[in-house]
Amino acid sequence: MAGGNIRRVAAIGTGTIGASWTAVFLARGLTVAASDPAPGAETFLRGFVAAAWPSLARLSPLPAEPPWTALNFHTEPETALAGAEFVQESAPEREDLKRALLARLDAVLDPEIAIASSSSGLLMSRMQIDCRHPERCVIGHPFNPPHLVPLVEVVGGEKTGREAIERALAFYTAIGKRPIHIWREVPGHVANRLQAALWREASICSPRGWRALPISIRQSAPGRGCVGP
Repeated sequence: MAGGNIRRVAAIGTGTIGASWTAVFLARGLTVAASDPAPGAETFLRGFVAAAWPSLARLSPLPAEPPWTALNFHTEPETALAGAEFVQESAPEREDLKRALLARLDAVLDPEIAIASSSSGLLMSRMQIDCRHPERCVIGHPFNPPHLVPLVEVVGGEKTGREAIERALAFYTAIGKRPIHIWREVPGHVANRLQAALWREASICSPRGWRALPISIRQSAPGRGCVGP
């Protein structure tokens, strides 16, 4: 399915990043099936979406309340995948956990459905090892908070197919993001590494009174101004 035609998304992992993604998807009129095994995860998710909604409404016209009927919650990831046309995985940043989770998702989904991981620094080549269809696995790294910062880094692994990358780029563009394709894997991707360099320089410049330099750099790109994955 073309990225711009996607209407149903599975949000796997609904901590801060996954919940923020969920708010984005709902604001763009998508149906979302969310999943997280943590106690109280559904309560946290719904509270986060409700709190984020006024900020999203200031960016574009939205109904007064989130469309709760478009959001379903599941404790098991497999049950959230029914009918999914795109998967955004936002589980904790642990390679072993994500590797096992991606294999579980891959075992259930139709081969043409892309799986995008929100990982801020792990390599997709390592996370996709146990998947039967590693060609559909791609990094879709947002910046915090995803419902406000438009930048998304899209990175393939050694076995990622071009079709999955194009589908992710098209999907993120369709929901109002500014995706960039990072052509080569590197730990931490690219923007985080540039961000680290920026803040290293800022820590040197600030005590000397050179405040205009980091501020001007921060304002030059959509995403680098916010610290965090």
